[in-house]
Amino acid sequence: MKKLVSLMLVIVMSMGLLCGCFGGSDVEDNTLVWCTTGKETQRTADVLARINEILLEKTGYQVEFRYLSTQAYDLMVSSGDEIDIIQAPDYLNFWSNAAKGAFA
Repeated sequence: MKKLVSLMLVIVMSMGLLCGCFGGSDVEDNTLVWCTTGKETQRTADVLARINEILLEKTGYQVEFRYLSTQAYDLMVSSGDEIDIIQAPDYLNFWSNAAKGAFA
């Protein structure tokens, strides 16, 4: 009986660990990170709140904007950080970054 209980406990704990690795139920699982160059304007927060309200209702997701300088953009792309959406114009080395697999 002890072996069976121990085995069941190991299975349940392993399943919990795997759920955490593959996207469990964290609050941030429904947030898409959108990186763009530029600066936040005065109305950005109001517009983003309205966009997120609609997106959350229709898709269950919301968007978080991250504003980057052109120098920070290069660091972000080369760092390998997980980004869901990113501005990728030609003047920010799109072709060389794409050739390196940065947008895969």
